[in-house]
Amino acid sequence: MSKWRIFHRLTWRALPALWLCLLCSCAQTSGTLLIAGGGPLPTDFFERALAEVVAPSPAVLVFPQASTLEDTGARSAAAWAKAGAATTWVAKLEHPAELLKQINSADLIWFTGGSQLELVEALRTAQLISPIQLRFHRGVAIGGTSAGAAAMGELMISGPPDPAPYLKGAMPTHPGLGLCPGLLIDQHFMQRNRNHRLLTAVLDNPTQVGVGISESTILVLRGKAAEVWGKGPVHIYDARAAHTEISDDHLSGRNLNLSLLQVGERFYF
Repeated sequence: MSKWRIFHRLTWRALPALWLCLLCSCAQTSGTLLIAGGGPLPTDFFERALAEVVAPSPAVLVFPQASTLEDTGARSAAAWAKAGAATTWVAKLEHPAELLKQINSADLIWFTGGSQLELVEALRTAQLISPIQLRFHRGVAIGGTSAGAAAMGELMISGPPDPAPYLKGAMPTHPGLGLCPGLLIDQHFMQRNRNHRLLTAVLDNPTQVGVGISESTILVLRGKAAEVWGKGPVHIYDARAAHTEISDDHLSGRNLNLSLLQVGERFYF
C-alpha cells in the first residue's frame, strides 16, 4: 500500500477526534472577568460592565452570600438595573432549581463584598461552583468586588499573616472559585496596606501571580489580557522566575517581578 493511501486512511479515521477537539476548544471560550478592589465603585462602572455583555437585554444575577447585611443583594441589583440591566435576580440558595435556571440564563454574574470564605463555602455547599464555572467558559461575564474579587482565583487568602509576614505558612491559602487559575487576588490593597500579606502568600506559593487591586479600581480580564478601570493602581507580584528560598521558616526571594498599573494601562499574563 502506498504511503499516500496509508496517510489518507489515518486522516479519515482521525477526523472524529479532530472535530471533537475543535468543538471542545470552541466550548471553552471564557467570558470577561470584572475584578474590583472594593470601596465605592466608579459611577460609570456598571454601564461599562454591561457593555462587555453581548446580549441586547442583559440579565444580571447577584450573589450576596459573602455579606451579612440583608439588603446587600437588593442594593446591588438596583444598581445594575439603574445601569440598564433588563432583568436582575438576587440568588436564593434555598431555591436551587430556580437558581440554576437563573445561572443558566444570566448574561453577567456578580459577587458582592463581605467574606470570601463564607461566599465560597456557601457556593460549594450548594454545589454551584461547577455550574458557574461552566457558564464562564461559555462566555458569560463574571465579576465581584472586595470578597467577591478575592474569591475569583483557584486559591484565595483571607486575614492577616499569622504570626508575622514572610514566614512559611503564615498566609494560608484556601480553595477559591477557580475562574482565573494562577492568579492570587487581594483587594483594598493600598488602603489597607496589604502588600505584606500578598507578598508573603506569593513567596510561599511562587507559581501564583499576586494581584493587589486598590479600592475604586477594577481589573478587567479578557483571556490573558488585562486592563485597569477606575482609580488605580493595581500591583502585580510575579515570582515564577524568581529565586525563592525558605530558611528556618523565613521566606526570601530575589529577582521578583513587580508591575504597577495605572488606569487605562494594559497587562498580559
